[in-house]
Amino acid sequence: MVDLYHLPSDFPKRGEAKKITNPFQKVALLESAFAEDVDSRRFIPNIQLHEFEAILFVNIAGLRAYYPDYSREIARLKAETDRYASPEEIDERTATAPSKRILKHVPIYDKVVGGSLMAMDIGLQAIRSRCQHFHQWLMKLEALAPLSQNR
Repeated sequence: MVDLYHLPSDFPKRGEAKKITNPFQKVALLESAFAEDVDSRRFIPNIQLHEFEAILFVNIAGLRAYYPDYSREIARLKAETDRYASPEEIDERTATAPSKRILKHVPIYDKVVGGSLMAMDIGLQAIRSRCQHFHQWLMKLEALAPLSQNR
């Protein structure tokens, strides 16, 4: 699992993917190219749209539990991003990527601790329900379970 935001310039088919505006089509092309480049049936890539913090927007108001002094700022952040149908659609531009949006409103946001704890609070089912690409990747992994149980 890697973030779409700031993929290396030599990533397979990155140049071609930059021309695609639909984020789901873009990431599908990149994952396919990545899998082809690695060339192992055991490798099932997931490129996170657009970065880890996107999943936090499933319930961005949950930031209040960790940063109560920033309640108003978090409410503005939520309002700013409510227009997206899915958290995975929040863009990857330098100033508006999910983590940059959070840091703009909550400058003391801690990606490692705060982000991880918040993702656990949100829960996998809620994340899956709002993040279709991530959900599809997990379904691929879950489909492997019967195979591994027969070995």
